Amino acid sequence: MKNVAQVVGVLMVVALVASCAPKASVTPVPGNVRLAVAGVFQPAHGWELMAGHLPEDMTALPPEALGFMDSELAAQLAGRKHAAPFIAPGVVRQCQEILWGQQRRSRPSAFSFWMEVAKCVPADYILVPYLFQWQERQGNDWSVNQPAGVVFDLYLIDVKNESVRRAHYEEVQHSLSENLLDAGTFYKRKGKWVTAEQMAREGLATCLEELGL
Repeated sequence: MKNVAQVVGVLMVVALVASCAPKASVTPVPGNVRLAVAGVFQPAHGWELMAGHLPEDMTALPPEALGFMDSELAAQLAGRKHAAPFIAPGVVRQCQEILWGQQRRSRPSAFSFWMEVAKCVPADYILVPYLFQWQERQGNDWSVNQPAGVVFDLYLIDVKNESVRRAHYEEVQHSLSENLLDAGTFYKRKGKWVTAEQMAREGLATCLEELGL
């Protein structure tokens, strides 16, 4: 019993340290700017990426996953305080299609392409969401055969300054014994195995905060 108590004590300290760790300050995006939001998509070619490379083991994502990410991203952006309404993916998609037709042969860099899309909208900022992995939980809150897993990137392009911010989220849930350093998240989730939707919801909130949105 003494050993168990010591382990529990250590875990509580780890969780407390994790929750109290200072966060890097981020300059918030002004609330009066025109923010365009692209639809969530899974890249199929390396030239579609703004950074990095395609995962070697990437498989086609279910349409339901992309639809959930679109809906949840829109809901979280709509819930921002003191922020102007954003320009929806449907409007952005029209500009994407126009530019795809014009640039079919030249194939510009992903950053240049999205800069032009933002100017077409027009918008001061454009948020570009990539979804790479979506692994459904197989099991229930207390026992799983396969844990949920999600990997995605959000890129926020500042058109005027021609700059970009990136927020990356990657997680496959592990038990507490497998990852003691993530004790804070474990206790926040009350020890439950979450679904991919719950994980993505948490990840989007974290990434939007990192981007100043």
